[in-house]
Amino acid sequence: MIKQPGSMRDALAHALALAITAPDDERAESALEIADELAASLSPNDVERAKLAALVLVNEAQEEATKSAALH
Repeated sequence: MIKQPGSMRDALAHALALAITAPDDERAESALEIADELAASLSPNDVERAKLAALVLVNEAQEEATKSAALH
């Protein structure tokens, strides 16, 4: 389940995760544009933390998709 971002860092993590998992280049580019805007307002440390959080979000989504596929 997707949670509503609670901070700018969370929003950046979600934007990066969307860019990674986008179904096509156009949508990935759109998500990256949003991520760039969000990252500009954060410290380098917060950007790095958001990158790690994005990887966790992608991994969780992949695990959920795998479980869902196994049920069908």
